[in-house]
Amino acid sequence: MQPFTAKTCTLPVERILFRRWLGKVKYNKRMNENQGGIAINREDNWFQLDTAANLYPAIVSYRQVSIFRLCCTLTETIDPEILQSALYLTLQRHPSFNVRLKRGAFWNYFENNTNVAKVTEETGSPCQLIELKQNDDFLFRVTWFRNRINLEIFHALSDGGGGLEFLKTLVYYYLNLQGKCISTDGMIRTLETKADSEEIENSFFRYYNPAVNKPQPPEEKALHIQGKALPMNHLRIVQGIIPVDQALALARSEQASLTEYLTAVLFKSFFAALPADTDPTAMVKISIPVNLRNHFPSRTMRNFSFYVYTGIRFQDRELPLDQLIQQVQSQLREMARPENLQPRINPDVSYTQNAAMRIVPLEAKNKLIKQVHRLVGEDLFTCSLSNLGAVQLPESMLPFISQFDFTLSSSERIPTNCSMCSYQNTLVITFVSNIEERTVERTFFRILAEQGLEIKIDSNEN
Repeated sequence: MQPFTAKTCTLPVERILFRRWLGKVKYNKRMNENQGGIAINREDNWFQLDTAANLYPAIVSYRQVSIFRLCCTLTETIDPEILQSALYLTLQRHPSFNVRLKRGAFWNYFENNTNVAKVTEETGSPCQLIELKQNDDFLFRVTWFRNRINLEIFHALSDGGGGLEFLKTLVYYYLNLQGKCISTDGMIRTLETKADSEEIENSFFRYYNPAVNKPQPPEEKALHIQGKALPMNHLRIVQGIIPVDQALALARSEQASLTEYLTAVLFKSFFAALPADTDPTAMVKISIPVNLRNHFPSRTMRNFSFYVYTGIRFQDRELPLDQLIQQVQSQLREMARPENLQPRINPDVSYTQNAAMRIVPLEAKNKLIKQVHRLVGEDLFTCSLSNLGAVQLPESMLPFISQFDFTLSSSERIPTNCSMCSYQNTLVITFVSNIEERTVERTFFRILAEQGLEIKIDSNEN
């Protein structure tokens, strides 16, 4: 591939906005007064949280941060001043991120944030609680380290799908303002096209169908691993970097998807981490986020995902890997069918639509949400495995980017989580943990290495 020449390729509307930034124009104008932007609400400049987001403000704490992290590693060292300008342009295009969280009498809501979102150099451990006052009330933060751009998001604001769209826009504008000659090819949401109402909609409402009412069996509680806690505000990150073609070939050799194959390996890893005298009838359960956009078309930047659980009892820990894959495959494919997802989504929407619940004061709602989450939330799964999928970018941007990765946070009850995404021929599998024990990670990558995969291991403890 021929190298791209460094020349100015910014669009007229971006030049205008960039000059405004350099001229230190105040960033408190209504979004619909800016070229290329839209107001969140043209009259009141506010909007409600989406259906899934209502959970997170009620449960957030230092031990339950509900943060996820998306990273893009470039081929050149980051220029923080250009990154700051790119963030300004990105927020013009994505007004649903330019908000602060407010407490109403009955519900939390978002309103336009008139502060300036600032980029900072990364200095601490990933996925730490976002202190709103210290973060100018923004529900995300952008940091940089060497040649890596980090985007961390409080889950009330968006999910991995929406967050990835935001990061792609940010990286596009960063490269654009550097003078790289790049184009969107219709794959990046930029100021060439205005944000529309679908991008800030609550898609749970759109696909809510009260006529679909299928009783769901109660979920069985899951086993949990324990260990010696790492110091406060520190998470261990262990990443396995694997060629995508090798990983896909291995999964296909078992007639399985990559997620199905790796979920089975993850079961083996947790079985190895549990005591030998564990109740044989107890179950390891892995939570798999499903991007509902793949089943119910939507362009929303907000939360639109749902969790399904796959479980295997401890007494089956000695089953060969291929048999575990078959069990995982059977469970996941059945639960992820749209006709089975719909009745599981409906109760969450019904809760917010219920006339009696709508007039319950917010403080009482939050207490109820906390209680329900404590009783049935994290008790229902041992670990999450979240596959963001393949990151697709315009061909003109590819020479300037080397890697994407995706990291979940952990909690007191769920000390270890796993996530992954791929870019070009690079798959990055990330483990995050707040305990000293490394049995899960070591077993996981050892099994993959024994299957012949070439794995490069990286960690923030190197």
